[in-house]
Amino acid sequence: MSPILEPGPARLTQAQPVTTGTQEVEAFDVSVDGRWLLFDSDRSGTQQVYRMPVQGGEVEQLTNQAGPSMAPALSRDGREIAFHTFRNGTRQVFVMDVEGGTPVQVTNDSAQNRMAVWSPDGRSLAFQTHAFEPSATTEIVSRDSRGMWGRSRTLLKGGDLPIWSPDGRRVLTVMRKGDRRELVIVPASGGPPVNIALPWPTTPASGLLWDWSPDGRFVYFVSRPETSRRNGIWRVPVAGGAPHLVLWFDEASINLIRPWFRVRGNRIFFNRADEQSDIWMTEVSGRR
Repeated sequence: MSPILEPGPARLTQAQPVTTGTQEVEAFDVSVDGRWLLFDSDRSGTQQVYRMPVQGGEVEQLTNQAGPSMAPALSRDGREIAFHTFRNGTRQVFVMDVEGGTPVQVTNDSAQNRMAVWSPDGRSLAFQTHAFEPSATTEIVSRDSRGMWGRSRTLLKGGDLPIWSPDGRRVLTVMRKGDRRELVIVPASGGPPVNIALPWPTTPASGLLWDWSPDGRFVYFVSRPETSRRNGIWRVPVAGGAPHLVLWFDEASINLIRPWFRVRGNRIFFNRADEQSDIWMTEVSGRR
């Protein structure tokens, strides 16, 4: 966790850890008020969803599925989470009350459905289907007044990790153009995507990830410009303009493995990999 400094940038070495322990965290979410952290972790052996106070405290396990449960997303009111888990070998989207209860299955097909994110009003989810395939699409599924989830509609052919704007009118995602990736904004009601122009090419190797500013005026993204040593998280106006570095990865050894992040208020929550291993020794007795 790091503050956003003006004029900045903040440095990674100034960041404070939120989670501790030997575990692998792939994705996480932070409540709108910045008080709660939800994350998936293999701390119990299989990736499940956990919750803890950002300021420190007890870690609570929320899911207990037979298969891995991943990519938790918290509703704006903090009452529900969405996540994906495996059913018959495919990823399916579920929602459940953050205080517990039986998860409700939202998608039920043969596609790989993942990375569901709540709309601000809590009525809809945006997610990716046919993940990892050329036919991948960004979908939106909504529920009625009885809480019943309907059939999804295609928002965009392509896209990955859709994120709703704070006002719920737009969705931020990324499009793959050959070896490049382009940040785009799509009207939630449908329509052509609008590119966010960046002054340098972004590739899968750059570790590109993205999020909105709380007021919806800016987009934040992780990038490693080929012509700059200032690797880190940048901010660019939605209306267009030059990117501004807000968090500098000032450690040469920083490893961009799943560089997930979220912006809440004037703080950035960032997934920082710290890969370690231990060497064990045993003595073999008997014949050799």
